[in-house]
Amino acid sequence: MYLNKLGYLMNDLKSHTLKSVKWVIFANLFPKLITPVISVYLATILVPSAYGIVAISGTFIGFINIIQGFGIIDFIGKEKEINEDKLNTSFWLNVFLAITLFIILVLSSDFIAQMYSEPMLDDVLIVSGLVILIDSFGIVQIAKLRRDMQFKKLFWRSLIPVIVSIAITLPLAKLDFGVWSLVAGQVSRSFLNTVLFWYLTKWRPSVSFSKSISKDILKFGSWNNFEKFQEYFANNSLGILILGYFATSSQVGVYSVAIHILGTIFLILRAPIQNMTLPLLSKVQDSNELLLKTFKKIISRMMFINIPLTVGIFLLAEKGVDIIFPDKWANLGMVISIIVIGQGFLLSFGAQRELLKIINRPDIYPKTLTVNLITGAILFFISAKYFDLFWFCIARVINDVMFLILQIFIIHKYIKFEFSEIIKISFVPLLSSTIMGVSIYVVYFVLPEYNIFSFLLVIILGIIIYLSTYYLLDKIEFKKLSREILEILGIAKFSPKFLS
Repeated sequence: MYLNKLGYLMNDLKSHTLKSVKWVIFANLFPKLITPVISVYLATILVPSAYGIVAISGTFIGFINIIQGFGIIDFIGKEKEINEDKLNTSFWLNVFLAITLFIILVLSSDFIAQMYSEPMLDDVLIVSGLVILIDSFGIVQIAKLRRDMQFKKLFWRSLIPVIVSIAITLPLAKLDFGVWSLVAGQVSRSFLNTVLFWYLTKWRPSVSFSKSISKDILKFGSWNNFEKFQEYFANNSLGILILGYFATSSQVGVYSVAIHILGTIFLILRAPIQNMTLPLLSKVQDSNELLLKTFKKIISRMMFINIPLTVGIFLLAEKGVDIIFPDKWANLGMVISIIVIGQGFLLSFGAQRELLKIINRPDIYPKTLTVNLITGAILFFISAKYFDLFWFCIARVINDVMFLILQIFIIHKYIKFEFSEIIKISFVPLLSSTIMGVSIYVVYFVLPEYNIFSFLLVIILGIIIYLSTYYLLDKIEFKKLSREILEILGIAKFSPKFLS
């Protein structure tokens, strides 16, 4: 009876998830597809140093944005009941924090510019910092949309500002405004985001403020932000800050664009799984057997996507950059092909964070991030100060691999996820990806010349070889995966007969 009830809950959740996740995909997919294409085109116009300056500036702005948000979105989302007092207090507290932090940024911008030996960074920080003020007026609105699960509205909100910011950035780049074309795009996108939030939610703040509620928000936000700070620096920002101090802005630009490209590719494909991980695990938390089974399924889905992506990008990055980007981005392919080694495999175990929350051990993940930050800081500092960009990227891979080993050890310790199970669920995607990689390598020797068409042809061929090999090795699992994808996209009725 208990298992039947859980089965019913799982089916009900699956049905609801597949309907909702479509808009989650669209909200992540379209902007993330448009942005890389435009970024590639902009890279043919702008120099790497422009991206380097914006990357350093963006690191400080992003850090301030975390403080400014102070967990307000999560606070509103977690509350069982939300009233006007909570909304108004959240709104005005956020605006006050934004104004305070913007003033601090303006006063410290000159010092930061001198520290990084980039005079232009002073003005870029101040103008880019306007985003802090603008975003503060839309935090509560986006929290309401997420709380009400208005995915369709979030999709349009995410798409329109991207298009408008592109329409502003491209002409300015063509007119040789350089770094300012990127800054103008960021500020305009932030402004339009906030305008759309106000239009879509219809909620308007009134002049009221509760000290008791503000204390609750600050208490919640202090712990919430601690983990966000760790993630923010562990992901990319720590590397940019350290590299920016020792290297040139051009090298920082190459590194930041490589991170952006990889982040975009992996985010597009794993966002639907990642966004639904916590709800899926929470529904089966009362059964250790079902919890472990669901976690294995999530990991296998991640590996199905991440492993072939890692192999493909590793092999094709340098050729792709040579074809698409101008000579001034010569090192970009090398950076991408190195960094992807650690990132691709590490992201396959991203679900363990949500799993630790489910088993009431949310303290473990911040502790592992602390270790990751300490080892990263040491490796980044040594490689940036004494070596070149190549070894800096190697240092990042080493840090990612160390973090991956730590994650595997943790899931083994706390949910008895055996190492043999990891080998078992990774065997088919690893073997299929290896065959795909060898095939790609051979084809590149056969092709008489390399151009955009041959590059796309090799990508398509690689996908076909991977999927075909996976199908031959594990037909049952392949059919399950294919049906899930078709259901998410809403085209299950067009499913081929061999998937039945």
